[in-house]
Amino acid sequence: MSLVNSVIEEGFLPIVAGHSLGGYWALNVAQKVNATCVLINPQLFPDNEDIRDLHLYATEIVKDNPKYMYLERGDEVVDVNNLIEFTKDAVYALVVNGGHHRVEHLHNINNIIEIAIKSELK
Repeated sequence: MSLVNSVIEEGFLPIVAGHSLGGYWALNVAQKVNATCVLINPQLFPDNEDIRDLHLYATEIVKDNPKYMYLERGDEVVDVNNLIEFTKDAVYALVVNGGHHRVEHLHNINNIIEIAIKSELK
């Protein structure tokens, strides 16, 4: 988190991004430092007991910091409909048909990051 804090101190727009389980961690870090968050096919409901101290990081969507999400409906790992419902009031979502968990349409990651940057710099 010190890296994110140093970006903030330098006056830059901090964006914390993550894919899959990295989206889970990105959301938690972004909320702790009030940074913009970009989620890419995020696994926000991990249930693997082997992940150390997972119970300390409850996934909660708070509306205080900006969040953007890119989802491909063909994702075979995460429950896309559950993600849309869970995040509907707190996250700007770009959802496309097809794709898969590894992200088929990579250019859309750039698109969601550009949307986040343009929205936050207004």
